[in-house]
Amino acid sequence: SSVEEARRTLQTALSRNDPIALSTAAWKDHFASVPQFRCSDPFLTAAYWYRWYGLRLNTIYGGEGNYEHPAVCEGIGYFRAPISYSAPCHMLENRWMHDPDLARGSLRTFIANQREDGGFRGYIDLSHYRQEMLGASVVEPFYHANWGRAVVALDAVHPSEAFRSEAYAGLKKYAAYFDKERDEEVSGLYDIDNHYETGQEYMRRYTAVD
Repeated sequence: SSVEEARRTLQTALSRNDPIALSTAAWKDHFASVPQFRCSDPFLTAAYWYRWYGLRLNTIYGGEGNYEHPAVCEGIGYFRAPISYSAPCHMLENRWMHDPDLARGSLRTFIANQREDGGFRGYIDLSHYRQEMLGASVVEPFYHANWGRAVVALDAVHPSEAFRSEAYAGLKKYAAYFDKERDEEVSGLYDIDNHYETGQEYMRRYTAVD
């Protein structure tokens, strides 16, 4: 989380007799914690294992700042954070791990940082919540996401009444936010205030047309 901590971690690794062997063992443990897969198409086999490689690279293990629970960041650089647009997808993927904690942590991270109005934040950084320019306004990013499907799918693989109750409490507030703020007509259809909320802001039909 800081330059100093990164340096300390590097020195600890370099002080080991064989840091490469330790890293190799850690990666082998990770790949052993997911379903094994191979097929006659080497490209599909490679893609499968590359995805698990990427998920581990983008995993944060929790226990600091806004990251009380483990979760997966959407990517690198600007996207090095749990993002509500992709977090349910990470739940769907990581439900296949032998241990469900990482998949559950994706939702727990957003519940732990839930806004007072019940909405989930778009980005969760270690020590702050992002504010971005949208037109002439400064707003906190927000994305529509299908959390319910991810919870049901995860529970089908790793059933847990305790986690279902935990998820329900947070998602009940989330649904109340949508009913109050995004459905004034009580139509059952939720409003999209701007196309950025869909996560498709880079599509040409949005970037080329006002």
